[in-house]
Amino acid sequence: MDTITVRDSISKSELDSLGIEDVEVTADAVLAMQPADLYIGKRILEGYTSKLPISTEAPKRIGVAVRSWKDDTEYRESLANVLSRLQEQDNVEIIFIPMSHPEDTKEAKIIASYMPKGAIVLEGPFSTEEQVSLSGNVDLMIGIRLHALVFSSLMKKPVIGISYDPKITSFLHMIGQEPIGTMTHLREEALYQRCHKLLNSREEYQASYDRIEALRVNSQRNAEIAISLLKNY
Repeated sequence: MDTITVRDSISKSELDSLGIEDVEVTADAVLAMQPADLYIGKRILEGYTSKLPISTEAPKRIGVAVRSWKDDTEYRESLANVLSRLQEQDNVEIIFIPMSHPEDTKEAKIIASYMPKGAIVLEGPFSTEEQVSLSGNVDLMIGIRLHALVFSSLMKKPVIGISYDPKITSFLHMIGQEPIGTMTHLREEALYQRCHKLLNSREEYQASYDRIEALRVNSQRNAEIAISLLKNY
């Protein structure tokens, strides 16, 4: 083994504990991708009907990327309550974006069924480029899926993470954020207030945007290291 790179400090600590040395923390390789064309996602969304009443003012959009995990279902009604409140009080359009179809789509439909106004649930499967573009067509992403958080960050959209695994918490820490809760304990009021704030002001998220740009530079190290190793053979 010539070199090992990992995307977060938690992974490095785990390898350190096993006695594996010379591990370099870079960043998720996805962050080295180029942002996707927004028109790709826009074209997909045109095939879905908004659940909101017709308004002269275009509603803001919240993307939601959920997944099922073991028997952790306690979060479903709490998330539905917050999303419904955002629809009622903030005139927000809710769009569930599956990262893995059909399991994520099924989970999204369960949550949407708890919402009086329902929600838009996209039917996958989607390519990576389509998922990235869809992530850029919302104003805010609430994500359980790691790559929903990464894709939205790549597209310079603020994210709110719900953690089910240390990798979610680790990524959020790398961009200067904390999980808003877990799949077994989701703080409804905290989630609503965070959504409301980010939908109306992006200034406090600037530090995270700056960190994401730094991570994008770090993520290119993966390719640089691979190329340098190939030159030695």
